[in-house]
Amino acid sequence: MSIFKLLSHFFSTISRRRILIFSLIVFCCALTFVVYRGSLNNNKPQATENLEQQHPYNTYNFSDDSKIINFGDQPYFMPASLVFTIMRKDRVFFEELNKLGLRLKTYHFLKGNDVNYFMHKGKLDAGFSGDMPTLRLASSMKCNIVSSFKGPMSIVSRDIREVQDLAKKKIAYAFGSNAHFYLLKTLENNNVSKDSIKFFEMDITKMEKALQSHEIDAYSTWELAPPTTTNTIQNKITTHKGTTFGFLTFSDSFSKKHPKAIKQFIAAQIRAVRWLKQDENNINLLCLWIYEVLQKWDQREVPLSIEKTKRHVVEATSRVYLQEIPRLPKKEFQDRGLLKQEFLFLKEQHFIAEDVAWDDTIQSFNFNIINDVISNQELYRLNEFSFDYSK
Repeated sequence: MSIFKLLSHFFSTISRRRILIFSLIVFCCALTFVVYRGSLNNNKPQATENLEQQHPYNTYNFSDDSKIINFGDQPYFMPASLVFTIMRKDRVFFEELNKLGLRLKTYHFLKGNDVNYFMHKGKLDAGFSGDMPTLRLASSMKCNIVSSFKGPMSIVSRDIREVQDLAKKKIAYAFGSNAHFYLLKTLENNNVSKDSIKFFEMDITKMEKALQSHEIDAYSTWELAPPTTTNTIQNKITTHKGTTFGFLTFSDSFSKKHPKAIKQFIAAQIRAVRWLKQDENNINLLCLWIYEVLQKWDQREVPLSIEKTKRHVVEATSRVYLQEIPRLPKKEFQDRGLLKQEFLFLKEQHFIAEDVAWDDTIQSFNFNIINDVISNQELYRLNEFSFDYSK
């Protein structure tokens, strides 16, 4: 018997009412499938668009002057932002830029992917970002990555003292960020199933309030947020600490036009760390400087106090994180290194195209440029400390 005859026999043996019910069931199943597929698509990472129209970037007036270096700073990303804050006070740095006929103009950004966006648009000449935004940039355009920063990562919670106890909890993270990767690897290394976690994709500026309101039980992020949390909410602790990297990056076009200026940035970075280590009172000055920056620009729903800022600065500038010679971390580029693993993770999440090769991506990392600066300390005035404390 043919399939058509079977169907004919089937429908001839049931009532019209049953046919109607059967049709409705098929329709509802089809509709559910369409909605489900749509929800999956909505959960996929979406391309960032029109950041120029979003606050606070819609207030920025990027310079077209070839003598201006448009630089992207991230106040929340420490200790990179701390080092750059010192660099902005460095008279030697600006004297050397002035000799090259250049001036610096700084713009603050919430996260590294926002810096990437404006570098792609040609609005920024340089900036610093975390490791994963830097990998995404290097995989999508030619650039020049010249020095590194080492900093802390944290998982903060309401009295969850062991990573294993994060199971069945609600945890927030910034999707596709180094905090995202760090969270998943920490869970994996502690045998906590991802399926047992209820994940919340969330902007870092909203995490503090979400933790206060019990919307979430914990969150994973790069520093600045954790110290704020542990000092404003009772029974809040840092459940786990890790390490991340950041990088100083220049556009390919700027690098070709101003290679000497790039070395002055590296020299100022080294000088900043040496100045900070000279005197404990310099940390107090740095606290005031970064606090002033955050007072003017802070986008967080729960702002920092000067006391909490100082506690964080002290931690972020500890010997564990502060590198006097900011070389690129070569071992992290090996197969089992952090950067290689993050690159593979970004490909899995479709932030990096499948056909992009690791060997091509790391061509943008300039391992040798720092050697010239270190070998010529007098030329680059690495031990001359003259700062404008009035700014």
